[in-house]
Amino acid sequence: KGYKQGENGFQVAEYVHPFFPFSAGALTTSIEDLLKWGQAVFTYKVLPASVMTRAWEPFTLKDGSKINYGYGWSLARIDDLKVIDHGGYIDGFFSYVLNLPERNLIVCILSNSASAAVGAEAFDIARIAIHQPIKNPASITVAKNILDEYQGVYEASDKELWEITSTENGLVAKRSKSEDVLVPVGPDQFFVKE
Repeated sequence: KGYKQGENGFQVAEYVHPFFPFSAGALTTSIEDLLKWGQAVFTYKVLPASVMTRAWEPFTLKDGSKINYGYGWSLARIDDLKVIDHGGYIDGFFSYVLNLPERNLIVCILSNSASAAVGAEAFDIARIAIHQPIKNPASITVAKNILDEYQGVYEASDKELWEITSTENGLVAKRSKSEDVLVPVGPDQFFVKE
């Protein structure tokens, strides 16, 4: 069963019939099988290197700008190391696969809690595995009146709205399934606490 954070602790999440998400949610796996899948993908046993290397490069938009998303994969960095990753979510469940190809490292996480921050945890686990310190940016103090200017409802995508509220300690971002504290690292830059 999948769980979500309720007012009085964890509660069973709403059931979603596999018909609705189709292939995005009609899968059941173990962490061992997810690792085998990741190893097959990242060693070109599923699709050839000529296809996958294109999928793992930043996509160029029509206006010429690049985004940190390839064909179906998110692209990031841990210091100077390339990260290829992707997460999944459905009511009550999260999954995440992170690959550091230069270190031959795959991190797989499955959670039956919609409240887990598995993406952040995957990056932390990868840092620990490669003996890199986990570091957050140095926070600063920003005047409350400046933080208040960010309050409002923001459209993150066609399907998701973020409500930003100001507190004495920073900003709080509420969205459909979570609430994050945004810590200021500059007058107009924030990171997600934890």
